[in-house]
Amino acid sequence: SAPVIVWNVCRHCNMTCPHCYAAASKQPSSADLSTREGLDLLDRLRALGVRVVVFSGGEPLLRADLFELLARAKELGIAAQLSTNGVLIDGPVAQRLAAVGVAYVGVSLDGLPDWNDRYRGFAGGFARALRGLAHARAQGIKTGLRVTLTRRNAGMLWPLLDLARRRHIARFYVSHLQYAGRGLKLQGDDLSVDETRSMLWKLFEAADRNLVAGGRLQIVTGGNDSSG
Repeated sequence: SAPVIVWNVCRHCNMTCPHCYAAASKQPSSADLSTREGLDLLDRLRALGVRVVVFSGGEPLLRADLFELLARAKELGIAAQLSTNGVLIDGPVAQRLAAVGVAYVGVSLDGLPDWNDRYRGFAGGFARALRGLAHARAQGIKTGLRVTLTRRNAGMLWPLLDLARRRHIARFYVSHLQYAGRGLKLQGDDLSVDETRSMLWKLFEAADRNLVAGGRLQIVTGGNDSSG
C-alpha cells in the first residue's frame, strides 16, 4: 500500500529515442539534484513511507554518484529498482548493482536489432542491452524488458515477447506512448482506441497461455487508463 516513486535522476542519455518523455539531451542538466540534495530526497521519501524507488532518467547509469544514491536507499530500507537502456551494464556494473541491493533492472528495447538501433540512435544497442540483461540475471537481479508501443513498432511486439520468454526474463512491460517531451511529436503514430484494445486483448490471451503452460513471465502494461 506504500507509494512507489519513479525518480528521473538525470536528464542526459546516450541515446536519442524519438518517444522520450524526458526529452533527454546528451549533456547533464544544471537542474539535476546534487548528491547532497539527492541523499536528502531519499531521506524525505523514506520518512513519507516510500518503500520502492525506481531510478530512471535519462540514462541513470551516466550519473556519477548513482551508486552512492543506491547505497543510501539500501541503508534506508528502500527497494531500489533501475530503469535503463542497459548498454552500460557489464559484469562489474552488475556486481555493483547487486551489492547495493538493486532488486530489479528494467531494460528498454523498441524493436528488432537493426530497427531498434536506428530508432534509438545507438549502433549495437540491441545486442549490448541483451548482454546487460544477462549480466544482471547472472547476479541474481530480477530483469524486465520494456517496450514503448507505437504504430512504428507494433508488428515487432510479439517477437520481442517471444525473446523475453526465450531469455528467461521475468517481466515484459508494454508502455503506451506518453504525450510528453519528444513524445509530443509522435501523437500521430499512437495506436487508435480500437488498436489499443486489440493489443491489450492479445496480451491478456498471451498471459493466459503462459499461465496454463506454467510459465513465469509477467506481462505488464502501463501509461494509459486502459491498462486499469
